[in-house]
Amino acid sequence: MAGGAHRQTPGRWHHRLSKWLYICEYRANTWDLWVAYHAVFPLGSTDGFLYFRRWLIGLGQEIFEHVVADPDTLIEVPEVLRLWELARRRRSRLWTNEEDPEFESLGYVASEPYKKRTGLGPATLHGQAHARTGLDEDWYELRDEQPSPIGEEGFARRFPRILSYWGGMPGPS
Repeated sequence: MAGGAHRQTPGRWHHRLSKWLYICEYRANTWDLWVAYHAVFPLGSTDGFLYFRRWLIGLGQEIFEHVVADPDTLIEVPEVLRLWELARRRRSRLWTNEEDPEFESLGYVASEPYKKRTGLGPATLHGQAHARTGLDEDWYELRDEQPSPIGEEGFARRFPRILSYWGGMPGPS
């Protein structure tokens, strides 16, 4: 009997998980976090920023909430400091693929079980979950207005921790 009741609501947890993930990704999709991400991880791409946000979610609620509220604190996250220490030891500004701060697979964690239970593909799950979020169709766009170029002085005001860590404006040396 319990198995029958369970089968009547296929994918319910899958939808909740996917919806929660979309909402977290959206909350972290700001220009300030984009700038902090590129300052701390200079080789980042648009997809990389999405996978980075998933990595940030995977670090736990406390870290996620803290960094989303103040992107300048990204440079103080222990996992970020560990990556930069590894890079320093190698005398390289990069880390290995295994150490890369991304968690792309978090976006698919519900897809395979959903497909097994329902026979429907990931696109169906993600479409249904997205529809339940109430987010606009362009949810993947940065959710706030692009600031005008901030220059070194503006960067120093908005990102003093990152600036202090770098000892000046971040960028290629």
